[in-house]
Amino acid sequence: MKSLIKSAMYMKMDIYEQVYTQEETTNAIVKKWLYIRTTNCLARGYISDTARSQGSSEKVGERYQNVDYLTIETEDKISKSQKITNIRNQQDEVIWFELVGNNYESPTVFDVVGVIPVLDPFGSIMSYNISVKRSEVQSFDEYNS
Repeated sequence: MKSLIKSAMYMKMDIYEQVYTQEETTNAIVKKWLYIRTTNCLARGYISDTARSQGSSEKVGERYQNVDYLTIETEDKISKSQKITNIRNQQDEVIWFELVGNNYESPTVFDVVGVIPVLDPFGSIMSYNISVKRSEVQSFDEYNS
């Protein structure tokens, strides 16, 4: 059964995790995003923006918000402290990307907002459904705390 689910995961995604280091000269804590691994997945975007399910939208109020929500199925357990990016198909074409200087060249970075295990009829974990939201910060540059 698990191999059947794995065969449906024909996309790939990169997983990043935050690590903390301390600068020797200033003793400032520096947070960096570290590439962890690439894993197989199946990602789907939400179509609607309703009370029951968030969708892709733009909101203009006190500040502009570009909102994208995805659901991703994968065999790897992901934590809410990790980020997802570079979601691509079998031909390594990036599927979700940002418009940067009139070029669609920067893969969208997503924050993990929820992880739900998918169980088989016998109670074993087959895969994980992950809900992700477009991150407000679209880079992995280091920053000081």
